Amino acid sequence: MSNRLALFQPRWWRAAIVGRAAIRALVLAVLAVVAVACAGRAHDDEAVVHALEDRVLAPCCWRDPLRDHVSELASALRAELRQRLAAGESSAAIEADLVRRYGERIRALPANGDPRWMIVAAFAALAGAGLFALWRVLHPRTVLVSELSPSSVTGGRRRRSAGERRAV
Repeated sequence: MSNRLALFQPRWWRAAIVGRAAIRALVLAVLAVVAVACAGRAHDDEAVVHALEDRVLAPCCWRDPLRDHVSELASALRAELRQRLAAGESSAAIEADLVRRYGERIRALPANGDPRWMIVAAFAALAGAGLFALWRVLHPRTVLVSELSPSSVTGGRRRRSAGERRAV
């Protein structure tokens, strides 16, 4: 529609067109959210399996996570994990059983938490210290008036008294 025709249309008509477009956009957004939620629910089981396989090391070499390792033992453990999860056993119980069978060494990360947060904290502290140092360089300390000597305020000249000023 050209701008000339838009000038002759009543305001309520333009508002109705904009309103319909907004309703269509809202319906499409709701449908997209529902589709993503349904797709996510279908992949929840796979996500749990992959998360568990990432938390456990392959017991044949103790280097790679179970998810990435290629060996007969790793394949058998992956099949066991999938079977036990399909039977309804929780991933924490499965992991605890694997720790009981193979020892604490089977965990890819320590049981008390993920230590990678310390890397982020250290980087944030260094970035903060760097920004503070940059701010101190760009904004030098403000000198208080009480710290100034009288000669630094007047530029080295002696200040004249009120009587001397009138005499001039």
